[in-house]
Amino acid sequence: MNFIFDVDDTLYDLTQPLKNAIKTLWGNQFSLDVEQLFTLTRKHGDALFPKIMRGEISLDDAGALRVCMAMEEMGYTIDQKEADRFQQCYRQSEYKISLSAEMRNLLDFLKDQHQTVGILTNGLTAHQQKKIDSLKLIQWVEKENIFISEAIHASKPDLKAFDHVEKAMDLNKSETYYIGDSPQHDVKGAIQAGWHMIFLNRRHRDVTTLPKRPDFIVTSESELSKLIKKITMIR
Repeated sequence: MNFIFDVDDTLYDLTQPLKNAIKTLWGNQFSLDVEQLFTLTRKHGDALFPKIMRGEISLDDAGALRVCMAMEEMGYTIDQKEADRFQQCYRQSEYKISLSAEMRNLLDFLKDQHQTVGILTNGLTAHQQKKIDSLKLIQWVEKENIFISEAIHASKPDLKAFDHVEKAMDLNKSETYYIGDSPQHDVKGAIQAGWHMIFLNRRHRDVTTLPKRPDFIVTSESELSKLIKKITMIR
């Protein structure tokens, strides 16, 4: 079997750096619902992502802008200087992320079972590679099986991104499972590529709005681990 993972909010909980930045910079200054702030920053970040990839805005400028817009939606106003400070604090926290014990155990299992593991993630190469290094994923994923959108010149959900990975790793569609958290990027892309799709729905999104239903939906790392172990045993 082939198991290809997304990185952000799939292999690790993406609220980690957000919580750290809020605590470090703001403490109790604002009465924030972290999950709401996370959802809003993801929404604005996804909208800005194409501009980042086209070089129209820098990663940090986009990060500062998205938190400004998210805070405004939550009824708070922060100026550009404060947004920049938050982004720098967030950036430092982003490179201090770690895998949970559950996810490490799952990757250990896949390695012990000689399953093929890969990564397909959207983003700038240097930025995503630093996260991959922080998570120490090279223990489980061979370097040649790590694919970052900027480096392969295609971003999810573009079919070209999935085709690139498929050809590079010589994958059989019927034996390939993609694990990701984004309905727009991961679910849509993997399904149109003809791969099996495991949707890790950490944020309990409304799955009835999905244009196409993934093969499997799980809401926690524990559920994901049990499912993947079941798949490997059946096959």
